[in-house]
Amino acid sequence: AAAAAASEVSLEQRLGGRLQQTIGGMMLQLSPLLDADLVGGPFPEEIFDIPNLVYLDISGMKFGALPVDIDRLSGLQTLVAQRNELAALPESLGNLSALKKLFVGRNQLTALPSSLTKCTELKTVDIKGNPFPAGAIAQIEQMLGEEVKVKHD
Repeated sequence: AAAAAASEVSLEQRLGGRLQQTIGGMMLQLSPLLDADLVGGPFPEEIFDIPNLVYLDISGMKFGALPVDIDRLSGLQTLVAQRNELAALPESLGNLSALKKLFVGRNQLTALPSSLTKCTELKTVDIKGNPFPAGAIAQIEQMLGEEVKVKHD
């Protein structure tokens, strides 16, 4: 049993092994193939312990929701959360002042939080493949302003 325990890698160690250096900080990509045990579970709290995280890709992990305290990732510049069965995004996303790119395609979103207007660095929002009601895309584009490219179906 001790040998089995010794061979188990903690999630924190596994995430640390997956970190890559990128411009301005660290990058983490989770994969449904490599991280199958995390698919459908809660957002891993260990991600909050990664210093200088500027790029996070959790596509296909089916977390169902982003944590309300996602703004603890204060340096995050790119968030890729496609195919996660997200029905809503937390208002706290608007507190990510460094956020430049938000990819939330192929979820169950019908609206975006109005707090995104506080993300003054935001340049790209990809919302393709979400069941937005008629007229919602125009409202989102108006809300975010012409400096933000909104990619939609």
